[in-house]
Amino acid sequence: MHPVLALSLSLLATAASAEPGRPTTMPWRGVHLLSGGRGDMPRLKQLITEVMPRLGLNVLVLEVDYAFDYKSHPELADGGAWTADEAHALARLCREHHIRLIPQFQCLGHQSWAKNTGVLLTKHPEFDETPQIPRDNPGIYCRSWCPLHPDINKIVFALCDELIEAFEADALHVGMDEVFLIGSDQCPRCRGKNKAELFAKAVNDLHAHLVGEKRVTMLMWGDRFLDGHATGYGEWEAATNGTAPAIDLVPKDIVICDWHYGYRTSYPSLPIFLDKGFRVWPSGWRETRATLALIDDSLKQANERMMGHLFTAWTGPGDLTKVLLREPGWEEVGSQPREVAEAMEFGAARLRGEPIDPAKLKAAAISGPAKMLLNAAKSPPPGQLLATVATADLAAGLADHPGWTVTPWPADGPNALVMQFPGAQPSAAGSGCRMDFNLPIPAGVKAPSLQLYLNDTLVSPDWPGYRWYALRCGDRLLWEEDLALN
Repeated sequence: MHPVLALSLSLLATAASAEPGRPTTMPWRGVHLLSGGRGDMPRLKQLITEVMPRLGLNVLVLEVDYAFDYKSHPELADGGAWTADEAHALARLCREHHIRLIPQFQCLGHQSWAKNTGVLLTKHPEFDETPQIPRDNPGIYCRSWCPLHPDINKIVFALCDELIEAFEADALHVGMDEVFLIGSDQCPRCRGKNKAELFAKAVNDLHAHLVGEKRVTMLMWGDRFLDGHATGYGEWEAATNGTAPAIDLVPKDIVICDWHYGYRTSYPSLPIFLDKGFRVWPSGWRETRATLALIDDSLKQANERMMGHLFTAWTGPGDLTKVLLREPGWEEVGSQPREVAEAMEFGAARLRGEPIDPAKLKAAAISGPAKMLLNAAKSPPPGQLLATVATADLAAGLADHPGWTVTPWPADGPNALVMQFPGAQPSAAGSGCRMDFNLPIPAGVKAPSLQLYLNDTLVSPDWPGYRWYALRCGDRLLWEEDLALN
């Protein structure tokens, strides 16, 4: 067996359980998509008419945010935004196919992304929770608006009202995940105040308007209600900045979208939210094994408040629909929509109580980086391939594999591994590590070198708390993703 194949298979090809889940009557089986505006309509039509009925999905959560032609605040509409007429047309199409359409407007957090500050805080900088941070956002994840500013709710409520009316919705998703900037010392209103109470105020204000006045259902992500230390989820899937006690300060008729994207044998947040009295909508992402595990754990705990499952895509409908319909060229689509589609197909089968082919499930368990390495081993291109994977995965995959030596570095606090395969040169000790493989050399091609880099420290100062993974051939990017550090 070729060394690359040996590494990839032993490293990440662990199959999830193939036992079929029992059928469920839990009603909400949805997909969450990002929308850039009216240009998404053709692909959304395909998704609604061809894909969702086949998979048994009946809810579409469409994250619109500022991609709508707002009349109350036209300065906040992005280019190419949905118009009210186009939103009405989408709502009609969903009704015709028995699909519940729920628009989403991201509230409080996620008011910036990377170096770009969103339109609300650009047009209204007075709402910024951290006004002293430069506009290109160095050293932070995402900006937040100030929940105590006296004018913020007037604007936000008006935007929400327009979305509810245009999309003819009986529910609205308000986001509110990953809020790290709250109660900042830079904010004259929030400085020194209890962060759980600040977060609860933002939730309660929205609830009073949406549920109390508009009579619609309110949905939100649940991570800020969870204690990251007590649950073991860490600071991304849960909170370590003091907002978790807000769970006892908000109404219990909110639908909590409990998102978890990594594999666990059980998910402690499910009983936490159920015991508190919330309706819970478990939400998975792109890893098939993790999606099935979350579905299986929710089925074990199913009651009248376990809502079903939400497949999050974190992408628009274009490439995802192309993959799900297996249109020509779908295999060339980026890894994220392909993996999301795979998780959706297996997860939907599990929710329907259908058996899953163990061989197909085993193939799906091989992660994106491993698939790229396998493909490279079959037909190695000239140049250099780069990738990064987690230290723990490397250790688990290589420690028992014949022929490999694995040495932690540094010995007194390892955050990397130095590895050697017979015939290859070991890497020098450093913050990362490298392995060189001898690959078959196609005729007329200079000797290619497949190199695997591991870096278990922060690799980008512009993305605190994130690690970037990439696989390249020369200047060509073959695969990439960014993952939260827990």
